[in-house]
Amino acid sequence: MRLFCFGFGYVAQHLAVLARSEGWDVQGTSRIGSAETHAFNGYVPMNEVGRNALREATHVLISIPPDAQGDVVLRHHGDDFADADWVGYLSTTGVYGDWQGEWVDEDSALRAKEPRSVLRIKAEEAWLAASDATRVFRLSGIYGEGRNAIKQMQEGNAHRIYKEGQYFSRIHVVDIARLLWEEMHRGGGGKIYNLADAQPAPSHEVVAEAARLLGVEAPPLVPFEEANLSPFAASFYAANRRVDGTRILRDLQMELCYPTYKEGLKSFLPPESEGAADA
Repeated sequence: MRLFCFGFGYVAQHLAVLARSEGWDVQGTSRIGSAETHAFNGYVPMNEVGRNALREATHVLISIPPDAQGDVVLRHHGDDFADADWVGYLSTTGVYGDWQGEWVDEDSALRAKEPRSVLRIKAEEAWLAASDATRVFRLSGIYGEGRNAIKQMQEGNAHRIYKEGQYFSRIHVVDIARLLWEEMHRGGGGKIYNLADAQPAPSHEVVAEAARLLGVEAPPLVPFEEANLSPFAASFYAANRRVDGTRILRDLQMELCYPTYKEGLKSFLPPESEGAADA
């Protein structure tokens, strides 16, 4: 079995660990290439070595975002994975746009207005049309080792921004990899899946929980209007929704290792902090 990952980043690397542990050949791409990856920057196709590796792949994962002209992988390599048994496209729950804090599932209307999310909608459509083997996975905010509120607190980079009624959904990267791995093997019968844990929450509550677990004082609460965020960071607050990620769990008959951010944060605690929250 051969897995080829366009964009050998955070999620792909976690999936690769599972695949290699079962004896799979795993290859992928990075912008400039390396000893472990083929060069692919989205502007020109891979060389023949990379293209041949893609042609031999039984499973293909795509985590590279589209550009203004469309999906870069389909543009350059759309004819190179026709024999793949499974094609997984990693999209984003940003395609749902603003639902004013209401729950959304895979059948909800796509209300995205942000240009990057509109491009994602078009890319999803293109991938679903390109291959019957395509599965679209709409990812919530990803956190995990090295990318979490515990680490932010430890490094002094944590902030608590408050906006009335604002929710964010998230999921641990370990659970993303587990769900992708299982879906690659079994298939759930669906074409589109949300990946999100069971407890959407404001980001300031997540930081407060991290502080509690560490036994330290949480950063002060800053109103959104006074936070002086960059336009990019502020754009995430323009859409407010809670994402239902239960469909894939039902189809695959699985449970999350980290059903809420609280279990996830506990897994990042340093040994010396264990029990601090109960002191």
